[in-house]
Amino acid sequence: MNDFMLSSLISAGNSILHVPICRKVFNKKRKPFDSLKQRLQGTEILTIKKKPPAKNQPEKKSNWRQQHENFITAIRAAKLATIAMKEGRPLPPPPPPTINPDYIQCPYCMRRFNETAAERHINFCKEQAARRAFAPGQKGAKAPAVSNSSFKKGSLPKGFPPPRHFPYSK
Repeated sequence: MNDFMLSSLISAGNSILHVPICRKVFNKKRKPFDSLKQRLQGTEILTIKKKPPAKNQPEKKSNWRQQHENFITAIRAAKLATIAMKEGRPLPPPPPPTINPDYIQCPYCMRRFNETAAERHINFCKEQAARRAFAPGQKGAKAPAVSNSSFKKGSLPKGFPPPRHFPYSK
């Protein structure tokens, strides 16, 4: 019902009371109902207010145009490849890989990661690079790998059985 219809239903004496109350009710914003708060009322469980997410993170610049162009290039390359396969010609070279500008490059292994993965990976890769940096004469360095073909009968220390594929084993 609109205000005009209500005014015709309400007598002249009551309209003096009705108009200010109606304005007050419709101009006030209602609080959203919280059913969790009502359910927990009277219990010993504490209500925990959720903190709104921090808005201090800057908005990342969208690179949708570059992603769209990469997608179209990939589709065109795939079409050329299917045509070449049907005609029996050699396949064309694949399109060059594109570098995502949002990714961070690891200075140790040159791989690229998003921000959160880069933080974890770079620390890990730094430790791995420090382990690999030992000189061959230092303690902790790995000995060079030796192939089985360089072993001769009796060259293994006592207690070590020969490899199974060793030609002299019984």
